[in-house]
Amino acid sequence: GTDAKLPYWRTSVIMTRMTACVVPHEMLHWLMAAMKVLHKEAEAIAGPQPLDADTMFPILVYAMAHANLPYMHSCVFFLRNFAITDTAGEAAYFLTCLEAAVSFVMNMVIPADVDEACKDEDSDSEEILAAAAAAKAKAAAAGRPSSMR
Repeated sequence: GTDAKLPYWRTSVIMTRMTACVVPHEMLHWLMAAMKVLHKEAEAIAGPQPLDADTMFPILVYAMAHANLPYMHSCVFFLRNFAITDTAGEAAYFLTCLEAAVSFVMNMVIPADVDEACKDEDSDSEEILAAAAAAKAKAAAAGRPSSMR
């Protein structure tokens, strides 16, 4: 489960629901819900100010890293190909942000010195790095869609 003490934990919990969906429109519903909660959580932390893409992206990556998303690449593929009909709307924007976050995590290169420093610490960093590496390996083994490469 997601630790309720972590910032943006509600967003992570809602994002996790996307992987249990069978129908792309249901995935879209949970994506929209997660992004709305992300905005509310950001407002609770930083106050009522606009949440631009430069601020939202690292928060989205953080929430995604703390969610249980073993098949997120498949969700993104189904959303892009079967759920989004309005390519200029809010849903399309949020999906594009999600695609960028998934791509960022999947292509993340962890420098050896950071990796070693995390192994020496008694913190969640090692768990996050291990989860990111496991997700990347799982996606590669599952043969993620070419649009996600």
